Parts: sequence; C-alpha cells; structure tokens
Amino acid sequence: MDEQIARRIKRQRQERNMTQQDLADAADLSQTAVSAIERGAYSDIGVKTLRSIAHALRVPIEALLNDPAPPEPLRTASSPADLPVAAPDLPAAEPSAA
Repeated sequence: MDEQIARRIKRQRQERNMTQQDLADAADLSQTAVSAIERGAYSDIGVKTLRSIAHALRVPIEALLNDPAPPEPLRTASSPADLPVAAPDLPAAEPSAA
C-alpha cells in the first residue's frame, strides 16, 4: 500500500481524536488490521476496506487517496499598474424633502 495513504489514514484518525480501536470498531475491522494499515504493512488494501475507513472517518475516499490541494499562493502587485482600481467616490445623496 502507498505509504502516503497510510499516513493520511493515521492523520485523519488522530485529527478526530480516535484511537485505532475506535476506528476499527467504526470500520468493522480489527485493531490489528488498522495498525497494520497505518504502518503500510498491507501491500494491497481493498477498495471496500478504504471505503469503510473513509466512512468511519467521515471523509470522502478521495481524502485518503489524494493530497489535499495546496493553498493558492498570495498574489502581489509587481507595480502600481497591477493594483486594482477603486471605484470613484460617489457624491452624497441629497436629503429628500418629505
């Protein structure tokens, strides 16, 4: 099994303050199996098992298979011409006579 998947499973479990036994119970696995999965000791984990783990962790299976999207880099203006143009100030509204 991909070591990255093993790390993602462990990280997701720890972020939810779950023990390996908690995850095992929720995913209908043994604690020994969860431990082996998190260590990457399984050479080929089945899709059914990954789905069970994802469901138990309440994450989409993609969260276990893929790295999270990196944050968008901050965009900086290289010159004043690159800065957004603010809308011109509008004149104050005349008070209406009622």
